Amino acid sequence: PILIAPNGSAPVSGWITNNGASAVDLLGLMVNLSHSGITWDDDAFVSTFPATLGAGETVYGTFLTAYADAGATPGDYGGSVYVYGDPEDSNEVMFTLRLEGAIVPESGTLASLIGMVGLGGFGILRRRLDRRAR
Repeated sequence: PILIAPNGSAPVSGWITNNGASAVDLLGLMVNLSHSGITWDDDAFVSTFPATLGAGETVYGTFLTAYADAGATPGDYGGSVYVYGDPEDSNEVMFTLRLEGAIVPESGTLASLIGMVGLGGFGILRRRLDRRAR
């Protein structure tokens, strides 16, 4: 899966191979990803893949960049990119986005941290008061 954090982004990249005997024009792509908290930008396709793929040629590039909203629900979400050229030269690429949850410390860990900071501050204050008393 492609990992993406809340309020973050991740590229969806992959290989395209032309197994045919003649060149294929890469005309564009369609994205199928339905999740209300995830949007995408497919401008990377035009900038990372060539307009024409020669016979037997394989290229690597970024199909799209996915963006997750801060409040998006964590989980795995399947999607696909449909790369099209001529009608007989189209192909679908499947992918999974794993939207990670925000890391929140357990309440016991947070209470321990506050307690340690408080004790450290009390120790410093006590030393200062002891020095003034002398």
